[in-house]
Amino acid sequence: MISHFLRRPRLTHLTTMKQLSNKPKLLLLSIPLLSLLSSCEGYLENELQSDTSVEYLYETPEGLESAVVGLYALNRSIYENGANEWMTSLIMQLRSDLVLPRTGAGSLIGTYGWGEEVEDFGTSNRLRTLWTHHYRIVDRANTIIQAAETMDELEEAQQRQLLAEARCFRTHSYFSLYRMFNNIYLTTEPTTPDNAFERPNQASSEADIFALINGDLDFAIANLAETTPQFGRLTQAVARHIRA
Repeated sequence: MISHFLRRPRLTHLTTMKQLSNKPKLLLLSIPLLSLLSSCEGYLENELQSDTSVEYLYETPEGLESAVVGLYALNRSIYENGANEWMTSLIMQLRSDLVLPRTGAGSLIGTYGWGEEVEDFGTSNRLRTLWTHHYRIVDRANTIIQAAETMDELEEAQQRQLLAEARCFRTHSYFSLYRMFNNIYLTTEPTTPDNAFERPNQASSEADIFALINGDLDFAIANLAETTPQFGRLTQAVARHIRA
């Protein structure tokens, strides 16, 4: 009996509190709804939260300089991906005639245990990563090249330097794609919402591929300095090495 009477006040108290709390909950729920209905137009307005924008990168000389530096970071990113024993960054070497892979995930790529069939892991994961990586560099380089060719604010020497670096990156990626896959397609147009879903109907010819590669390298050799105080920056020697 004592325990029975001790429980009753607690149950009554909880029930009363639950009943009393329903109205505040309804009030709290109604406030966000009213706020959302009264200010939904504000959510449709784009507000840039960073000093870096597409307009800055491709419409100002300073931004274009930063965009070219971004190519170096993008090119290096594949060598920083340690997945499967850094296999993606080593695919080109593993499948050369100078390497005899013996163990690990790299040997599966080198001996075509992976990457032979369309649906196996090596193709769907590692080779796709390599393909995407180089075409991403090509696309960014195309955007920089188009911007540099049409930007009046650039000084001639600065323009030639930026174009030479971007064209060297583009041709290195195209040459890597050609050596790895053979059947590739060329594009010198930046990706835009208007052409993003246009797919090529056939692979580019070998003559077209090497015409673009050699043209880019000739320009890079003619306009890159022989040496640079900035460690890691492209020089004429790099362009000549690719050409060789």
